[in-house]
Amino acid sequence: TSGGVCTLRAAIQEVNAQSACGLATINFTVIGTLTLGSALPNIDHDLNITGPGANSLSGSGANLYRPFTINSGKTVTISALTIMNGKESGQAGGIQNSGTLTMTDCTVKSNNSPQGGGIQNDGVLTMTGCTISGNTSSGSGAGFAMFGTSTTLTNCTVSGNTASSTGGGFSISSGTLNLTNCTITNNQATDGGAMNLSGSSHLFKNTIIASNNAT
Repeated sequence: TSGGVCTLRAAIQEVNAQSACGLATINFTVIGTLTLGSALPNIDHDLNITGPGANSLSGSGANLYRPFTINSGKTVTISALTIMNGKESGQAGGIQNSGTLTMTDCTVKSNNSPQGGGIQNDGVLTMTGCTISGNTSSGSGAGFAMFGTSTTLTNCTVSGNTASSTGGGFSISSGTLNLTNCTITNNQATDGGAMNLSGSSHLFKNTIIASNNAT
């Protein structure tokens, strides 16, 4: 595009079309809220997405669409951005990750789906300095639903997420959950207010799990 400036939709389409090139980068130069009018294309290329700050720019699914879907085998980083008001009738209201996703200084809030209200991780997910809050699920995993290899959080807060079934903060069906210097609080579910765990071994270090509720 002229001057390298375009919509987020056009940028993802352009990146996906460049199958021969290496890692691509999308830098946001706006602040405010970007509201989707339809679902974005799946991310099908290795990609860095860099925002101006989670308090400065939000990507909203308008309570109709999931903001981000990452295909299997792709390596994606998202930083300094809020992902909110996503909705999906099947799974993953905010982000569906089937690849390798790294998120830094992001907020994932007020998303909804029957499974994985905020994020469904079917691959490898690493988050640092992020907040996952106010997400809801009519089934399991309001904050996170996990069926992938690993979910690793450092210096993150998971709070105020509500699942109608199991796992207010986390519903882990397989893989490993690693928490370091995290706070898991005020989440709610029928069973496992903070988390409902199966899968492999899990490691929690210097982490507060408090004031969650299972009815």
